[in-house]
Amino acid sequence: MSAPTARIRAWLLAAGAALCLAEIWIAGLYYSGFEILAGRHGWFPNEMAFLLYYLLFGLPAIALLTAALMGSAGPRLLDAFDRAAELPSRDVNAAVFCASAFTFLLVTLVRFGL
Repeated sequence: MSAPTARIRAWLLAAGAALCLAEIWIAGLYYSGFEILAGRHGWFPNEMAFLLYYLLFGLPAIALLTAALMGSAGPRLLDAFDRAAELPSRDVNAAVFCASAFTFLLVTLVRFGL
């Protein structure tokens, strides 16, 4: 059997990451979507189990997605960082402001969604 091509390898890695993320979602169904018990002291069993699922399946999902995107997006991303050093400070300031505004908007939308 021959080694898989780069494209098949990327799809297999992405599928593995999707399975890890699906496991986190399925585990969260048992705990009713898990809600952080803010203001209370102590670690409750539901909270510990949910955090354990994030640790056991979230980290491999991140590693698998990174490996899947490394072949296609990796060189372009490195080139973009090299080109960013040559940008004028006005463009850098605008990019930082836009990224900050987008992040604030995204966090706000997620917060209202929860």
